[in-house]
Amino acid sequence: MNNYFKSIDRFAVRLTKKMIDYRYLVLITAIIAAGLIGSGAKNLDFATNYRAFFSETNPELQAFEQLQSVYAKNDNIFFVLEPQNNEAFSNDVLSAVEWLTHEAWQIPYTQRVDSITNFQHSYSEGDDLIVEDLVEDAANLTPAQLHSKKLIAINEPLIYKQLVSKDGTALAVNVTLNYPQKVSSEVPESVSKARELTAELNNKFPNIKVSISGISMLNNAFSEAGMHDMRTLIPTMFAVILLLTLLIIRSISGMVATLMVIIISTVTAMGMAGFFGIKLTPISASAPTIILTLAIADSLHILISLKSFLREGLNKTDAIIESVRVNFLPVTVTSLTTIVGFLALNFSDSPPFWHLGNITAIGIFAAWILSLVLLPVLIYILPMKAPKSSTKSEAAMQKLGEFVVNNPKKLIISISLVCIVLISQIPKIEFNDQWSEYFDKKIKFKQDTDQIAKKFGLYPLEFSLPSAGPGQISDPEYLHNLEKFSAFLKANEVVKHVFSYSEIIKRLNKNLHADNPDYFKIPDDSNLSAQYLLFYEMSLPYGLDLNDRINIDKSATRVTATLTNTTTAETK
Repeated sequence: MNNYFKSIDRFAVRLTKKMIDYRYLVLITAIIAAGLIGSGAKNLDFATNYRAFFSETNPELQAFEQLQSVYAKNDNIFFVLEPQNNEAFSNDVLSAVEWLTHEAWQIPYTQRVDSITNFQHSYSEGDDLIVEDLVEDAANLTPAQLHSKKLIAINEPLIYKQLVSKDGTALAVNVTLNYPQKVSSEVPESVSKARELTAELNNKFPNIKVSISGISMLNNAFSEAGMHDMRTLIPTMFAVILLLTLLIIRSISGMVATLMVIIISTVTAMGMAGFFGIKLTPISASAPTIILTLAIADSLHILISLKSFLREGLNKTDAIIESVRVNFLPVTVTSLTTIVGFLALNFSDSPPFWHLGNITAIGIFAAWILSLVLLPVLIYILPMKAPKSSTKSEAAMQKLGEFVVNNPKKLIISISLVCIVLISQIPKIEFNDQWSEYFDKKIKFKQDTDQIAKKFGLYPLEFSLPSAGPGQISDPEYLHNLEKFSAFLKANEVVKHVFSYSEIIKRLNKNLHADNPDYFKIPDDSNLSAQYLLFYEMSLPYGLDLNDRINIDKSATRVTATLTNTTTAETK
């Protein structure tokens, strides 16, 4: 074993001597290699789709994609309008909703716009079924008409608590989008236009507060938060850690050398990520911070040893060689085990964790090589004097060492007790994946989402309920079961709203019985239900059909339960 360690020491000494002999070649080679590899960073882009958080084999994602291939997609932008006087059913507020409902079609990739103003209200007029927008020409509605519209809205299960808040003080406009998923700029384009419309609406109706949330806003918030962190957090971390390095080793040259190792390691890792076509997320975007931390650890080990050897009287060359020799094996073992640990993230089911592990592993590998090859060269080239003896710090470390040596049993017992206490708290950890809690309160998306959560639900649960076969969604037994399932969902306290086809068919049954409320129920005749559906679909305008609720051959319907800002445990 001793021969093994001696051979490693000899290798470290020979390597360091060679690096010093060819120092300028090593320096130029490192810079050129970093430039070439780092050029791949131009290919980096932020993922703007929540699907990036799931692998293609994820069963939940597969089920979700299957549902969206049958029905309409649920990528959306959700506007909520709240008047200062809390009276949502006024001419101004309804006019604002009417204007936004019309203008929202300008948002790129818009497939559908739903609001109280274009809700397809149905009623009977003699023997005719009338289907029309619930609100038209809102600016000229009389107080009596406004009151009538309010009564209809709060008594309509399909929009109450979904597009109209429970207390009637807020109205919503939901824009459904269908992204081709060809370029990463799709979501930012839609969000940008949505923000333009919000600003314009605020100018037209200054007494109305507008909040925006939805899946598209969430996707964009992830991207913006990641880019903001890379612009602010990473430079701040660089500055803080380098300042601490300067204070610890008390050498500007040492700090500069360490900075070079960190920069080249980080550039190498991010450049390789770009060549591999990795899409960054807030998770993988944290890789530079991790690389920075570990790269500085490698360099500090060598620099502290170097300062110690210089203090003992070794010349600069011998001190460099000896510091590398002493730290070669510890730095190597630490780096390799850390690399293996981060590569283990590839066993995660979430691709961003793969990317985090792989990017960090590359950066750590680069930092390991650079700390043993480039760092000694930089130290040799840059001026560095032997430090003055630091008696206070040495005395403090001496006392600490003596305390540890003199009290091993007490330390083992006390540390073990602390560990036991901390471990006992592990069962209290709860898994909670509330996406609204991912962001700091200073982020506008977080502020808007929290405000919307006071009025409406946030999290949709989607169900596709098959019938016995094509056309069988009109079967009374199926419709009764559909209604029972909807009632079961509504009974849950965390469910804010349930959108089910059974509510539509009950309303149509009432309409075609002269709006008699006694007929607000499931028809007993399947042929009658099918005819109701046909009449209703023929009356619907473009963009407001039932394709998002009923599949093509009418063999299944979609039920959406919208939950409050609930925890993951409550959702289960």
